[in-house]
Amino acid sequence: HRLLAFGDSITQGYDVCFTANRYAARLAEALNAEEYNRAVGGEVFRPGLVEAEAADGFRPDWITVAYGTNDWEKLEQPVFRQNAEAFLQKLTARYPETDVLVVTPIWRQDYETEHTFGAFSDTAEILKKLTAPYEKVRLLEGFDLIPQELRFFGDLRVHPNDAGYAIWAKAIRPYLEEVEVK
Repeated sequence: HRLLAFGDSITQGYDVCFTANRYAARLAEALNAEEYNRAVGGEVFRPGLVEAEAADGFRPDWITVAYGTNDWEKLEQPVFRQNAEAFLQKLTARYPETDVLVVTPIWRQDYETEHTFGAFSDTAEILKKLTAPYEKVRLLEGFDLIPQELRFFGDLRVHPNDAGYAIWAKAIRPYLEEVEVK
């Protein structure tokens, strides 16, 4: 089995002591799958990342997508909406048979900070609307997946530590396990 994970530094595993403790690595192990982690620190929804994905014939059994926190800091809402929509279109066209789990941004210590984007919660609301039309795409609200306690964040701000990633992987696992893998 194969798990394909798209995301930013959080999915990449920033602040873990060992790469095996990242949420995607923990999920892959629990699902008896190979992990294909395509996360890039500082990244936002970028449709070109789907186009640059693995060679023809590659078929993941599960896909996770976790962007939005950098989009909130760096972009304006119309650009975010356009990028996220194009990303989902390309992803579902490239992997039409694969179930996709989109996780909205997890809690971060500075979520009440003002940005031109708007409220941090707007990322989840936009993603909820964008994912709704897709039969194979499910949305998981990420904000409350990890307890909102700094002891679960390595940088005391946004990046989970090993304990935080363990909680996140445990919360996501049931959503992937209910998907029938062919």
